[in-house]
Parts: sequence; structure tokens; C-alpha cells
Amino acid sequence: MSIRKNTLWNLFGSGGPMLIGIVVVPYLLAQLGVERLGVLTLIWALIGYFSVFDFGLGRALTQQVSSLRASGNMFLMAGTIRSGLTLLAWIGGVGMALALLLLVYFDASWLDVSPALQTDVTRCLALAALSIPATTLTSGLRGVLEGMEQFREVNLLRSLLGISNFIAPVLAISWQGPSLTVIVAFLLIVRLVMLALHGWLVWRHTRDGAGIAAPLDRAAMRKLVSFGSWMTISNIASPLMLLADRFLVASLVGAAVVAYYAVPSEVLLRLLIIPAALSSTIFPAFTRHLASSVDDARKLYRRSALAVFCVMGPLMLVVALGSHPGVSVWLGESFADKAYLCIVIMAGGIVLNSLAQVPYALVQGAGRARLTALLHISELAVYVPTLYWLTEAYGIAGAAAAWSLRAAFDALALHLMARRILQPSLALKNAV
Repeated sequence: MSIRKNTLWNLFGSGGPMLIGIVVVPYLLAQLGVERLGVLTLIWALIGYFSVFDFGLGRALTQQVSSLRASGNMFLMAGTIRSGLTLLAWIGGVGMALALLLLVYFDASWLDVSPALQTDVTRCLALAALSIPATTLTSGLRGVLEGMEQFREVNLLRSLLGISNFIAPVLAISWQGPSLTVIVAFLLIVRLVMLALHGWLVWRHTRDGAGIAAPLDRAAMRKLVSFGSWMTISNIASPLMLLADRFLVASLVGAAVVAYYAVPSEVLLRLLIIPAALSSTIFPAFTRHLASSVDDARKLYRRSALAVFCVMGPLMLVVALGSHPGVSVWLGESFADKAYLCIVIMAGGIVLNSLAQVPYALVQGAGRARLTALLHISELAVYVPTLYWLTEAYGIAGAAAAWSLRAAFDALALHLMARRILQPSLALKNAV
């Protein structure tokens, strides 16, 4: 396994579709118009958001498959895979039923679209709801493949899915014109094809399809649900901490000022794709090493932290030093005068947040999702009042300072957790 190659594949899988989108979106705007394109972006976001219906089971499958694979217990691994996928099928089916039921009582009128589009949008929402089982099952299958460290295949499919999300509307328009219903039907077909491809790869990488034929394992289900439930808490708390700042800025300082904070922070947060690519790679590797050699896990931890710092440290230094002239060229000198200080403050927070992803991957790779969930709940309880106080006192610079302070605390707390897990006696306990 090559950490470097797998990280590059992760970057390709996440960043490749963005380049296609830059080319395709102007065409879609010309063909669909502003309102239809706006609805399409909502459908894109909605279908992507349906991945939360996996309730952390995709990540749980990655951790369990990696651990069992390291121990050589292929029969138990096969049972765990089938148990996890069965849970996800049930969850996806229930999620689809609930979404369709809500659609019966709440049609598309709440979106405030023009009357001519009401029926079309309602059909689109129904088709989007039908994609929930495919989305949740694909998330689980992807988790299995990542547990097997098949990152090249995972990211080829992720890139293909991302590209297809843009190409499918183009094909639909060329066939039937600017019909949102046809476009979303094409997107649903894409999801089903991706589900089939992920399923085929998992079948190919398990012993003679044993992952499908193995019996259900109730103990494995309990482990997956336990890990996944704590993951869900983190998945809820983390986005709240990422989004709370701009809403409080709007409330305390004024909506007119939000752009000076939100635009640069959004760009900086996009750069977290770089450490995230490494984090996804080392997560199953940590699980495997903790089950066999704590020394290897410790070495990987140090190398990963150093690599993140060597990439993100200089990058954020350049961003901080060039914030005013860069924003002046991009959005004008007046905008830069008001926004550059936020960029300088948040640049340090981005480095710390990037570093935090290494111990985060180790703690969860050790199966300790409960620790990260409790940490994020504690952070949220402290971060919101701190954000309120600093924003009220210092405006958008205070909001940036609150965000960076939270990132510093998060990085320190996770690092202390990781150090404890990397103690030989505890690592052996985690592996068992």
C-alpha cells in the first residue's frame, strides 16, 4: 500500500469533478435558465445529503473491515459486510418511504418556484427520494472498499459519479430539452449504475462472493450500530460548528457584512480537501497497524502529521501574506480592506484544523468514535457562546478568532487522545 498514491487518488476523486463543473455549468445556465438551474443545484445537494442516512455505517464498515482483514478473519469479515449492507438497505428503504410520505403532505410549493414548474419540481423531488436506498448502500460499499484500501477504484468511481452529475443533465437536455424531470431521472440512473459498480467491486474483492453468502452476524451489527451512532453525532456537531459563525455574524454585525467573512472562509475551508484526502487514506491503515504493530501506527502518525504541516503550513503562510493583494485583484480593494484580517486569522486555524485530521483518523481507526463525538459535543457547547462574545466585541475578526481558537482546542484534544491510544498496552486493548 502506498499512502502517497492513495492520497493522490483521493484528491483526484474529490477535485476532478470540480473542473468538469466549471466547464459545464455555463452551458446548463444557458439551456435551463436561472430558476431551473437553481432547482437542479438543490436536487444535487439533496441527493448528496441523503448520504447522512447511512448513520455513520459506511465509516463503521471501513473500520471493521480493515481490522478483520488485518487479523485474517475473512469469514467474520464477510458476515460483517453482509450485516452492514443489510442494515443500510433497511435504513435506505425507511428513509425513502419517509421522504415520499413527506412529499405527499408537503409538495414543492415551499420552494417558491414559479407555477409552471411546480409539477416538474414535485416529480423531481419524488425521483430524488427514490435514490436514497442506492445512496446509502453505495456509501456502505464504498466503506468496504476503503477498508480493503482499494482507493484507486473508490476514487475512480467517485470521480465518475461527480463527472456524471454534470454530464447526465447535458445528455438529458440534448435528448428531451430542458426538462428537470428527465434530468433527475438521468441522475437516478447514474446512482443505480454506481451502486451496481460498487457492488461488483466488493463482490470481486471478497472470497468467491462470501460477503453476500455469509450469514448475518448480530454481534457485528451491534458493533457497527454503536460506532455509526457516535459517528452520526460527530457528523451533526461538526457541520454546526462550521456554519454557526456566518449566521451569528449576520445576526450580530449585519447581513451586509457576512460576505466579507463568508466568502474568504468558504474558500479557505475548500482547501481542507488536501488533508482530508490523506485522512481518508490513513484511517484504515491506522486500524490495520493498531491490530498488528503499534510502532508502525506511531510512525505513520508522525509521518502523516509532518506531511500535513509541510504542505498546509507554507500554503497558509502564503495565503496570509498575500491575502490583501490577492483579494484586491479578485474582489476589489474595498472588499480586501474589510476581509483580509479574517483571512490572516483563519489561516492559522486552517493549519490546526488540518493537523487535527491525523489524530481524528487514528482515534476513529482505533474504534473510539465515542471519544470524538463527546469531544465535538463539548466543543459545540463552548464554541457557540465564545463565538457570540468575540463576534459582538470584535466583529468578523472576532468570529475568525473564535473559529481558530476552536480549531486549536480540537487539534490539541485529539492529539492527546491519539497519544494515549498509541501507548502499547492501550493499542493492544483496542485491537482486541
